[in-house]
Amino acid sequence: MSVTRSAFRTRPVAVAALTTLALLGVPAAAQAATPAHAGTADSASAHHHHAPYPLSQYTIPATDGSGFGDATLYAPQNTGKKTLGAIVVAPGLKGDQSDLAWLAKDLAGEGYIVLNMNTLGGYDLPQQRSYEMLAAAKYLATASPVKDQVNPADIGVVGYSLAGGGALNAAVEQHGLKAAVALMPYDFPAGTTDPYHPTASPSYPTDTTPTLIITGQTDQTAPASFMGKPAYESIPNTTAKQYLELRGADHLAFRNKENGTVRDAVTNFLKVYMDGNSAYKPYVCPAQPISAAISDSASSCPK
Repeated sequence: MSVTRSAFRTRPVAVAALTTLALLGVPAAAQAATPAHAGTADSASAHHHHAPYPLSQYTIPATDGSGFGDATLYAPQNTGKKTLGAIVVAPGLKGDQSDLAWLAKDLAGEGYIVLNMNTLGGYDLPQQRSYEMLAAAKYLATASPVKDQVNPADIGVVGYSLAGGGALNAAVEQHGLKAAVALMPYDFPAGTTDPYHPTASPSYPTDTTPTLIITGQTDQTAPASFMGKPAYESIPNTTAKQYLELRGADHLAFRNKENGTVRDAVTNFLKVYMDGNSAYKPYVCPAQPISAAISDSASSCPK
């Protein structure tokens, strides 16, 4: 199958130094962090599950050897907890932090420490992005300005487009992750000669990480029927997983744009699998009903 990639170009992927990456095993240089807007609070939204926590914000500059690009770190205040779950958020092709800044802030407002990162290169492919996301996860727990607040056993990843594929690869690479969220994921099997015109769908038969995949019904860049849905179906039913297809949504449906359906789905999934909060389980399992917002839905929640 040929996938429309008019803006895509191949870029060499430097992975040699990252192939042995593990969540708490790869070196990650400490980076200077500049607090900004400490104590600011996001405005409440009808889609929030409670009034959002006020946030501290840090600017994390890119540092040689760190394994990922510059980033913004959001840390919720006044949660009443000594340690918190942490999430890495990463963008798609030629994207940057602005791709999912709205979601990063919302998740921080829900009580997670969130690192919204840039990749090292705008054309980095999914496997490379997975290494960068795991390097960022390592940084959160060991070198970030809030490392003492991060529970290293409670870290998840959220990626969009190529980083959605990166999130799925990270879930396979590092079984210690608590959750992986792939938004409009773009990926391809190992050995694919032309990554922008793959002829086979990606698969993740060794994924044991709870995984949420969200696709778009009209996405022509990462077609749901060729990428996201086969990816979901390839994950064993013994792994907790959820699939949602957004009705009428294309590949850019929520890039730089708030989306209440995505916000709620991601938050519900993380509350269940990162926080262990069973109150949110009905929004994950059984599969959510088809609706004006959802055109396809599936889930598997093993005991």
